[in-house]
Amino acid sequence: MAQTKFFPPLLRGDLIPRPSLLAALEAAVASHSLTLVSAPAGYGKTTLLTDFGFSITDSGLRPAHDLTIENRKSEIGNRVAWLALDEEDNDPARFLAALVQALRTLPPAHGEIASGLLRAAPSQALQMRQWVAGLINNISDSLPQPFALVLDDLHLIGEPAVFVALDYLLERAPPNMRLVIGTRQDPPFALARLRARGQLAELRIADLRFSVEEADKFLNDHLNLGLSAGDLTTLYERTEGWPAGLRLLAGSLERMPSPAGRSAFIRDLAHTDRYIFDYLADEVLNRQSPDVRAFLLETSILAELTPARCQAVTGRTDAGKTLEELHRRNLFLSSLPPPTYQSTNSQSTNLPTYRYHALFAEFLRQRLAQEMPERVRDLHRRAAETQPDPFRALRHYLTATMWEKAATLIETVGAGAIEQGLLATVTGWINALPAAARAVHPRLTYLLGVCAWHRGEPLAAIELLEDALRRFEAAGDEAGQIAALTDMVPPLVMSARYGRVHEVSQHALAQRIGPASRVQLLMVRGIAEVTQDECSQAKAHLEQALAITEAANAPDVWAAQMIHCVSQFTVLPGAIDLVERICQQAARCFPGQATTASMAAAARHTLVHLLRGRPAEAIRSAERALALGEQLGGVSYLGGEATWALAQTYLALGDYAAAARTLDQAHAFFLQFPHGEAAVTTLFYLRGVMAYHQGQPAELRHWLGQMETTHIPGEWGVVEALRSLLRGIAAIAEGRGRDAERILWPVAEHQAQVCTSLRFGSAAAWLAHLRLRRGRPDEALAGYAALMAECQRQGMPGRLLLEGAAAAPLLQLALASGVQPTLAASMLEALGLAPVLRPVPVPATGETLTPREVEVLRLLAAGTSNQQIAVQLALSEHTVKSHVSHILGKLNVASRGQAAARARELL
Repeated sequence: MAQTKFFPPLLRGDLIPRPSLLAALEAAVASHSLTLVSAPAGYGKTTLLTDFGFSITDSGLRPAHDLTIENRKSEIGNRVAWLALDEEDNDPARFLAALVQALRTLPPAHGEIASGLLRAAPSQALQMRQWVAGLINNISDSLPQPFALVLDDLHLIGEPAVFVALDYLLERAPPNMRLVIGTRQDPPFALARLRARGQLAELRIADLRFSVEEADKFLNDHLNLGLSAGDLTTLYERTEGWPAGLRLLAGSLERMPSPAGRSAFIRDLAHTDRYIFDYLADEVLNRQSPDVRAFLLETSILAELTPARCQAVTGRTDAGKTLEELHRRNLFLSSLPPPTYQSTNSQSTNLPTYRYHALFAEFLRQRLAQEMPERVRDLHRRAAETQPDPFRALRHYLTATMWEKAATLIETVGAGAIEQGLLATVTGWINALPAAARAVHPRLTYLLGVCAWHRGEPLAAIELLEDALRRFEAAGDEAGQIAALTDMVPPLVMSARYGRVHEVSQHALAQRIGPASRVQLLMVRGIAEVTQDECSQAKAHLEQALAITEAANAPDVWAAQMIHCVSQFTVLPGAIDLVERICQQAARCFPGQATTASMAAAARHTLVHLLRGRPAEAIRSAERALALGEQLGGVSYLGGEATWALAQTYLALGDYAAAARTLDQAHAFFLQFPHGEAAVTTLFYLRGVMAYHQGQPAELRHWLGQMETTHIPGEWGVVEALRSLLRGIAAIAEGRGRDAERILWPVAEHQAQVCTSLRFGSAAAWLAHLRLRRGRPDEALAGYAALMAECQRQGMPGRLLLEGAAAAPLLQLALASGVQPTLAASMLEALGLAPVLRPVPVPATGETLTPREVEVLRLLAAGTSNQQIAVQLALSEHTVKSHVSHILGKLNVASRGQAAARARELL
């Protein structure tokens, strides 16, 4: 973006000071969260806001006309962030990026604020609010001092999503921030509510128009026109104090040498029916020499005027001198900030840059179209060829109907714009081209497909990418084919078109593609497979992708691996070690960085921690993921995964209030991305389990009903297993034991073959719970012991926690029966139910083991070394050795192995 957007234009030295108006603005900003400066064009809004900015800044720049301003300070101190909006900002992602860039001009941020947010590209209303929540957090962390954010020309923005963001920012603005808006029309905010709360200050036409006294001071005192009171009254009534009208009049009247001529001009003005500005602008334009007149018309197409650009457009070698002369003569030309404001050291920034007043520029462009229609196309061509900003160059090419040039430039910059989230901008460029121009540029169709996917429209994306692929194939464009194939796979998965996923991914993998793309394809293919319960194939593709990632060992490849390593991979046989390795390495790859990959690592590590039996770590990991999400503006699918596993953790720990809140969060996250309804169905299962634990069978039946009536195309294979599992749990709650057993047995057999539903719970565990409830502890223990052995073997002891309150009696039974006692004790401790140890008599010797010795003996029997026992029990290794010696003596055995054998008899 042009750096001139982020600093106010320089004030002219001959500006008429309006201290009362400036004081009113300063007072308004000091005491209101929003100050609205709203009036039609030409009322001096930008001038007033610029004066305000200079009046309180410590940059060293002061208005030349009033050095006393240096001593006027509002309560916001000396910090103003400036953003001059234009038509290109009518794209949510570009607007938000510009907003961040404006804030980054404030000390002490200077580039630190919201760096992660610049990578986010929200478009929907809820995502915009989440993005702004992240921005507010960044402001609180990075900008602790009071400041004002000035948005000039907000009327150029019409995108509703932008106003959603600003409305949310206003609603939750940090107390140290003031928002100041300059606009020709009121923005669609809840202004009445803000007025009622006393949060809104307004400066409108009545405040901005010149008073008779100010008009007299300007025309007679400053310009020495010597107008009579009658002429002054006529002028004031005709212009109604409109500053732009008075300024134009001043230019006309200054050139009339006699008072009689001025009076005649004023009488003529009083009787004209024409729009006052057009009338006066015609007067100004028609008084110019033919060369200057042509220069004004030809350069009106430029957003910013520099000598080089004006020379390129007009062909005049004296463009620089002409610009300086026009500025000196005050022909509605503003000087933009000098190089000290800008972040580049290029020599071009040492040349002056100007901008026409918006009202005068509109007038000149209308006249250009009327008087030189045959020149317009060529002028825009010249402007495009000298414009360093590709976005502005594109606007010129499109205006000039130079379709081929525009299409080629879109192909060059389109992918980068999409990476910045400028979906509406890219789509608008391409749709502005005629169909014939798009037809010969298949990459444009490809870019439209990518935009559709990022907007959450998978079916539209597939159609466009399929069309692009056919065209790339016809043109023999191998790179285009690879791009279309690679980007087609994710929307195919989201649309549950799994057969086509296999076909397209195979085709893409057969091409010469880089490691990041290859990893993405393998992982997305694995996602499709795990969704369809094809566990072995999914595991194989996870292993292949990880091998490529570790061989490449590059940040972009690790990012591709981590972002696509969805939580469902974790429960695949033998996969938890791989997933944890990926999470750990990705976290090391992006230390302290707010990136999508680092958020993915924290989100996916949450479930790993839970399944490892580390619920406290799971909670910390989820909180870390959500904090990163706030910095990134809300990454919905990762926020969903983090809260998904977090809700399971709270459910396991019996914190049902936290679980309910987190399930609500997860629900909101999942509904933000395509086909998130599939994940929402699994939340119904978790709510049903929570109702069971809370003794609410009617609530449980409600959530079962939700599951049974919710069927979506391409439903995950795991969902039907969870429906059956919840049916069994409902039968237990309703005292229908035989029905419950009949329902749960097939689910247990299914889970023994297909593991994907085990991340939510185990039918074997619920069967054991049922049998224990029905007074059959031996049967319960037999089934549960097998489950405990399986969890231990798979490295997922935390699976035993997923049944929450139902797991505790089973674990206590296992501990009391000496079945996997160390595992049972550790899981009870994880649940906050540390087992109560009692002294154990040793009949053969008449000795009694103390509770501590029982604890040491259990660990010893599990094969734990003295050093490990010391760590687990927080003892010194010397103390552990002493305990072991006493234990061997009391048991009358000579070795640790013999002690372990006796432990199985006693414990």
